[in-house]
Amino acid sequence: MYSADSYNESIGSFYKKYPYFAQLSPTLCRCEGQSSSFLKFVGKKPITKNNYFSLVFIFFLKILRDIIYTLYAKKFDQKLFSNKKILVFSFFDSRSNNNGTLKEEYFREILENNANVVCIYKLITPKFLRGLNYINTLQNLKKNHYGVSEYSFFNLKIIFKSIFLSIKFFFVLQKIKSKIQLDTKLKKIILREVYREIFGGIIYQSYSSKLLYEKLLINKPILILSVWENQPWNRILESVKKVVSPHTLSRGFQHTGFSKKLLQHFPSKFEINLDSYPDEILCNGKINKDALEKFYPNIDVRIASALRQNNLNLNSLSKLQNLDKNKLKDIAFAFSWDENSYAKILKELEQVPKEINIYLKFHPNYPHWKDRSNFQSNFINCNLSWEALSKICPLVLVNDNSIMFESFFYGMHSIIYEDYDLADLEKRDFQSPILHIDKSHLKKINSLELIDLINISTKSVLESNYLIDYFNFLDIDSSRKIFLELNELK
Repeated sequence: MYSADSYNESIGSFYKKYPYFAQLSPTLCRCEGQSSSFLKFVGKKPITKNNYFSLVFIFFLKILRDIIYTLYAKKFDQKLFSNKKILVFSFFDSRSNNNGTLKEEYFREILENNANVVCIYKLITPKFLRGLNYINTLQNLKKNHYGVSEYSFFNLKIIFKSIFLSIKFFFVLQKIKSKIQLDTKLKKIILREVYREIFGGIIYQSYSSKLLYEKLLINKPILILSVWENQPWNRILESVKKVVSPHTLSRGFQHTGFSKKLLQHFPSKFEINLDSYPDEILCNGKINKDALEKFYPNIDVRIASALRQNNLNLNSLSKLQNLDKNKLKDIAFAFSWDENSYAKILKELEQVPKEINIYLKFHPNYPHWKDRSNFQSNFINCNLSWEALSKICPLVLVNDNSIMFESFFYGMHSIIYEDYDLADLEKRDFQSPILHIDKSHLKKINSLELIDLINISTKSVLESNYLIDYFNFLDIDSSRKIFLELNELK
């Protein structure tokens, strides 16, 4: 069977020839969470035709959205901006509103009360009205660091130039597509996905980011700090920096776990010397650092701090008690970022014995799932925090989500629920002793045999100190030095 690694090498060989072209495309960057090109190629997902009328309509709506957002967002004071020495690129969604105060979800407290920092926010899943609400909320929140939407820097010139460039992208693709040397079936899939990105406005969005970064980096900040996932916008930011502000130091924060479903984290051997990587990649622990440095031999990959897990208490691990078959009445399920898997998983969860309640925790990227109620009687759509849920559920099943590690700190046992056909792609617990199950185990989830295996797994996790290697916990002052001070990592 054609492997993800072989697929990666094939696309990477083309990417190397046209890096500034290819970095605009999630498909060519191998952002499989958006394109699923590999899964389509190996027959794990259906291949669908592009509806170009629908795609052009979506493109038009994105343009209209950006015009309205641009006119609606308060413009940033350029005089104030020139004094900011540190540019931070992060994400804003409903989690960023902490009772009327801006909460930085990714870098947490390290940005607070730093007059040199401006944090520029991308909006997560901005459906039209939700995006307007996000912009309005961000503008009106109390702030202990300066945070502003990227739309505060947009203008109509950026929007219309991006439209022109995305049209130009189409003609460039027509010119070079004959040079794409791939398996015939794979080439058709890749081209179909890239055409979808062109006509659906995704390439337009990449160009908008490029023009925005060219505008922002004219001020030549001392430091760029970004939420790093090696997405197109990350690559574009770094490439622009190398040209516009080459003396600026860039640090990308690997803030959460990743698997080969997020294949963009694993560049091929052809892409080692590209200029689209940060100067330094700061990892949340040793496990992920060890996994990444194999793929970025020319980049300074370092252990930093698990900022997003700074609320976890190491002492709680010693209080974790064995599961008891007779007391297993409630379990939780943590869904991944891959919304396409939800319907399949929900169908499979129906095999869990009906006397067990299943608390469903959907990924925060998809708030519309929190409002759904058309589930069977033992499914409970849950909006409780994990800390509160741990008081109810002693066990959580996790699909490609970092709660597979965090749950232990809340006093919950964790097992990894995987799609049997995608097990290699969904693995993010590199070299861990955490128990993996699939749908064949659900009917006997409360069996004595499986309970014993879960208890053995948990004991191995704790005794191996795997979690200590996975999350590197530092105090705020130490973290602030690593992320924000220029002389700390030299």
